[in-house]
Amino acid sequence: MKSSGGTRLADLLTALALVFISAGALLLVTSRWDLPTVPLLIVAGLMIGPFVAEGELLTLAQWGIAFLVFGFGVREDLTRVKVTFTDAGWVALAQILVLGTVVIGLALWWGLSLWDATYLGIAAALSSTIVGSENLRQAIVGRKVHGWLADSVHFLEDLLAVVLVLVLTALAVGLPVADALAWGVVFFAVAFVINRFLFGALEWLAGSSQELMTMGAVTVLVGFLAASELVGISIVVGAFAAGLAIRADAERYLSMLNGLDSIQSFFSAIFFVTLGALVSWVGVEALAWVGVLVVATAVVKPGLTMVVLTLRGYDARTASRVAAGLDQVSEFALVIAIHGFLAGVLAPGLFDAIVLAAAATMVTSALTVEYGAGVYERWLRRLLGERAPSRVVRESRVEEGLGGHVIVAGFGEVGRPLVGRLLEEGERVVVVESDPRLREEHVEAAVENYVAGDASLPMVWELARAEHASLIVSTVPEPPVAEALLGLETEAVRLLEAVDREAALALLDRGVEGAFVRDSTASFQLVDDVRAVLEDPERLEEVQDANRRLLSLGGSGLW
Repeated sequence: MKSSGGTRLADLLTALALVFISAGALLLVTSRWDLPTVPLLIVAGLMIGPFVAEGELLTLAQWGIAFLVFGFGVREDLTRVKVTFTDAGWVALAQILVLGTVVIGLALWWGLSLWDATYLGIAAALSSTIVGSENLRQAIVGRKVHGWLADSVHFLEDLLAVVLVLVLTALAVGLPVADALAWGVVFFAVAFVINRFLFGALEWLAGSSQELMTMGAVTVLVGFLAASELVGISIVVGAFAAGLAIRADAERYLSMLNGLDSIQSFFSAIFFVTLGALVSWVGVEALAWVGVLVVATAVVKPGLTMVVLTLRGYDARTASRVAAGLDQVSEFALVIAIHGFLAGVLAPGLFDAIVLAAAATMVTSALTVEYGAGVYERWLRRLLGERAPSRVVRESRVEEGLGGHVIVAGFGEVGRPLVGRLLEEGERVVVVESDPRLREEHVEAAVENYVAGDASLPMVWELARAEHASLIVSTVPEPPVAEALLGLETEAVRLLEAVDREAALALLDRGVEGAFVRDSTASFQLVDDVRAVLEDPERLEEVQDANRRLLSLGGSGLW
């Protein structure tokens, strides 16, 4: 037995060496020509697949997924989930009950067993947290509504996936389901206790050393993984619970979180290369099911998501962006399929079909985030026309007949102090802010008038009474917002933040009265610049010349 264990360890190390040799070579290519990483990692896996035994690949895949799920759990913000819980819940429910049920029914009608049909339905319904969160990282960090919604859908689906892992794995191997679920509850209860009551002790023990904090977090992970193996549940469940046990306070634990990000990147390569290595040739019937899963995931699921969010009152742009972040087969679906395959209840051909569909949709997902959202939005607009999103109207508050006011888009680090100074000087202000948590916690208490919507939507500016405003300031440096403001019919002076100096100069060329880029003094200078325009509108041409000159000299554009 010792010899057998040593042989298995040697095989795993050999497989791991092949993973990193192939991944390293192709990552050099991606960095040299700025190519997408995920597709080439999967290609690397296709290259080494014939040289690695399937058993080692399945083990590496589960460990890779476990560490990635841990990273997602660490980064999860439960207050963000709370804000978007209802709407995200409806999306997750529709995907699971409608799409999952349809695929299961189709599989049963085709003559597949209930086990096979269930695994196919799960693969169609659940979306990839790893790929989706990475594709929408900027939107999530930037507190965009579509990023938060998609992230919350992933979280809710992952919670359901944990239950499915526990139940289906227990059923497949003949263990009591109640025991498996009980252990799952215990793991998450322990994670809650560590996060709320014991993590402070870890911080105290580590002192000022962020390296020790990182080691402590990894120790928590290892403890949960060991406990998972000990009680006989999937290590992915333990890893997810371990991630929720870690406090994701970026201000206090930034170095620790960066260290965990590095670990996650390490195992991300393992996962995607292993996924590619698991891809194999499939028969005609299995290939048909690959097609069904790809269509269900990349076409039907986004359409269903957009319909649900539109019915919930969201605009076409937000709905399409959320949809574009949910069009992949989930890594949890892969874990569930792996357990079913190893237990002998999932047919090998259908397991291969799920793996191939997962690889295909994870490759195409990066493209749909960049290009598909626009396609989805145009499709939804044609279907619905220019109907106003009811949520924006319902959650906004603007005084009827308001005029001569200042509109400030964005209530962040630049917008908030600007609004404060304007209010101190007696100006009437309308704030445009799409972040629901920021709006509930700060905007509603700070100003009487606000619009709860995406600043790229023409309707938002109509609600803010832009045609009657004296000044519009945008602290949202996104091209769609600039385009919306350029298209406004208003006599108001427009002062826009741009992503860089070239974009700011281009905005000036297209007719805006002022443009700037953000730097460390932006909020202070912006207050003075806005006051100058309000106090003496006739100086506008002089101000524009100074604005252009400063941008050309490499400054922020603020005068």
